[in-house]
Amino acid sequence: MKIVYHKSPVYHVIIYDFFSSEEYTQLQKEIDYLLSTDETILDEHHKKISFCNIKTWQLDSIYNTKRSESKLLTSTARAFEVPLDRTQFPFADLLPLTNLDTSYLHAYKNNSYYMKHRDNSYMTFLFNFWKKDTFNGGELEFTDYSYRPHLTANSLLIFPGNVMHHVNLLSQDDETLDRVILNRRCWIEMK
Repeated sequence: MKIVYHKSPVYHVIIYDFFSSEEYTQLQKEIDYLLSTDETILDEHHKKISFCNIKTWQLDSIYNTKRSESKLLTSTARAFEVPLDRTQFPFADLLPLTNLDTSYLHAYKNNSYYMKHRDNSYMTFLFNFWKKDTFNGGELEFTDYSYRPHLTANSLLIFPGNVMHHVNLLSQDDETLDRVILNRRCWIEMK
């Protein structure tokens, strides 16, 4: 696991090789299973993005009361416990306090994109699951800064959810490959 801190153009962290290769392979099996199903229970926002050629699964609805049965949800939850340096990433102290999240699995197909938006969360975690690193386009971009973080398979991007971002048009010759992202949006619910 290699942690890289960025202060510009906005504070964000990229963790490369977040999962071990064995764990990554196990997670790919769950992803492959989900990709083969039509079990997509979506909120109103994600119902509207189907025109972007993205297939989306709201994992919280699929696993509902059995979240612990999903390796995707249990393995990615470890990101909240990564000891980040608060001098490099001022939001680090908030991560252990996270007690509410929503998780979406997005499969970007050929000619897909995601329009500019802000997430309804204080922090967004994007886990990158794809089988090769060579895509034409499809990069996440922080819209207001024209900045594209360098992401690879098995990397995790953590950034404030209020940062305007979008996903550029993905075009590729191999129609069988998807650019798969697990998006966890996190909050702190005060009790």
